[in-house]
Amino acid sequence: MESDQTQKAIDMIHSFLSLESSFSVRPDEDYGKLFEFAFTPCCIPLPVLIWFNPDSQGLFLRIIIPPSGKPANQADLLESLNRINYSLPVGGFAANLENGEVRFKNTVFLGNLSLEIEILGNLIMSSFEMVQVNYSEIIQAITGSEHTH
Repeated sequence: MESDQTQKAIDMIHSFLSLESSFSVRPDEDYGKLFEFAFTPCCIPLPVLIWFNPDSQGLFLRIIIPPSGKPANQADLLESLNRINYSLPVGGFAANLENGEVRFKNTVFLGNLSLEIEILGNLIMSSFEMVQVNYSEIIQAITGSEHTH
């Protein structure tokens, strides 16, 4: 992608997300700008980060279940995430076993294609769906207790 296409992609992301009430943009040393807003699959808003990497020509998304301390049972958390990831059609979950943070990670590599609003929307909505469907099981695996909606 050329610089003009990169700027168009960044402008499109900004325009698309700016309607979100929790939307913010922060500088990033590696990628220029991180776009952040919140997604609430249950009862707690989760940070969502999106950025465009001009070097890899990719659009990256992360939904973060914030750190809550070491998981109650690390093996159970990893087993749950592995079982969930195996069945996911897109993206995947990863855990930081030191602090209990779990992230859903999803990416679209565009190559020589221009970013289209449908691609951005589909990346966001498919990611929300994967987190929503698996949220209770992940919270249960992190805390070691049953989570109710």
